[in-house]
Amino acid sequence: MKNLKKQWIADIVIRGFFFIFFMTAWSSGFSGVKYLCEQIHTGRPLEFNAFVQVLGVLAIFTIIFGRYFCGKACAFGTYGDAVFWLAGKIAKALGKRHPGIPGDPEKKLKHIKYFVLIAICLMCIFGLSTLIIEYSPWTAFAGIRSGKLSLKTGGIIGLLLLAGCTAGMAVEKRFFCKFLCPFGAVFALLPVMPFSSVKRKKESCIEGCSACRNVCPANLDIPYVDEENEYSLKMGDCFQCGKCTQICPAKNTGCMTMPGGIKGIIADGIKGVILAAVLYALTMA
Repeated sequence: MKNLKKQWIADIVIRGFFFIFFMTAWSSGFSGVKYLCEQIHTGRPLEFNAFVQVLGVLAIFTIIFGRYFCGKACAFGTYGDAVFWLAGKIAKALGKRHPGIPGDPEKKLKHIKYFVLIAICLMCIFGLSTLIIEYSPWTAFAGIRSGKLSLKTGGIIGLLLLAGCTAGMAVEKRFFCKFLCPFGAVFALLPVMPFSSVKRKKESCIEGCSACRNVCPANLDIPYVDEENEYSLKMGDCFQCGKCTQICPAKNTGCMTMPGGIKGIIADGIKGVILAAVLYALTMA
């Protein structure tokens, strides 16, 4: 429990830092995706512009360290976790159980984000990228934070979409990230190096224990070491939050770049420093 508390404090520091100083990393990186699709539409040659650079950095970082950006550095992910935490506190104060999507929503809803990604890419290819920016809930989110929210038709629709996403975030942990995020769909398709893929040993698991799945925001069943094929498929949805490594009573869950205990908290900090340094270098270039 002590390590969980320390990790909670470390998470607040890391997430707060990225939320304040690198809030636009999500939009910049995904703009790289949109730019590539737009170039297909125009037929112009590709340029290694700032958006493509951020996209490349986040993609390489994800391949090496897993979806750390999603778990720790994405402003929208941090917003969703804050909404879910606040909703839980309100439910507890009212003597209610924290609501959630019944059953196992991941099996039914997690593929929606791929359709969202495909739809956005097709819109960019057909020259409709301005509509994405105008109606995006991310645009409304960024507008609220900067105090420059547009109340034109597009801004109102974006605000309504943001309100819908927020409602989902309140009842289901990582609602937007798991089911709707198009950038998350890109990251989920990327391979993750074996040393950053979370695993556990079957023989070391405590019988009847489901602590790692219960705490996992993606509701993953952490694959066993000998399930390599299934293992690599499941880990595309892992947010590299580290909760499973910290809560495991047998200290049986983890990977080289995300161990349990204090080492895991230090590793999170090191990865955060590396990511922040590279993103800062790109913004200053």
